[in-house]
Amino acid sequence: LMVLFVTGTSVFADVGLKHKQKNIKCIQTEYFDIIFPEERSESASHIAANADRIYTEICDTHCMEKWLHIPVVISSATEEFYTSNDTMPHTKIIIVDSTPDELSSASADYLLDAFRHEITHAVLANYKNNFFKGLGKYTSDLISFWLLTSSSFLEEGSAAASQTTQIDGPLHDPYYLHHYKQALIENKFPGIDDVEGVRDIYPFGKEAFYFGGPFID
Repeated sequence: LMVLFVTGTSVFADVGLKHKQKNIKCIQTEYFDIIFPEERSESASHIAANADRIYTEICDTHCMEKWLHIPVVISSATEEFYTSNDTMPHTKIIIVDSTPDELSSASADYLLDAFRHEITHAVLANYKNNFFKGLGKYTSDLISFWLLTSSSFLEEGSAAASQTTQIDGPLHDPYYLHHYKQALIENKFPGIDDVEGVRDIYPFGKEAFYFGGPFID
């Protein structure tokens, strides 16, 4: 029942992303199917031109074989910029291409940075041996143990580090580094439970991202 509930929730979420989206198109690259409404053609073309290069860089950094082929769904269904790596029932990248938030817009190319962030998650969530790769042909990603092998702290930290260049990215952004620098000043850092998402008092929700990046760096 739990599997059916989670899978059903994911399906309805996919339907919501396509709500009122017209003239759906697709650009195929070696490793991606980029699905988008015609009004987001410019964003889709920009991602398509860089997607394989970014994926190759991340796989090389993490010493991972390039075996994934990932759908990327671009939507304008809401007014808030949003990205996600969804693994149910299969790995896919979701990009709601709208006005970015303060943290995203601090980047010179927030769209590619957000894409790089989510692809890093997808790569780390798909460390699989040949047995589980074979099993995935029949079960998709419904049977996956990535939550047991890759923590939120390490995933978010790796994604933040992946987004950072010598002159740009989260680790050069004072807004992103604010929580980490305040912890340095007070010599008071969150515990492992806090950065893994258990914390329920402010600031909560993004500690893995805020503290993971400096840790990985």
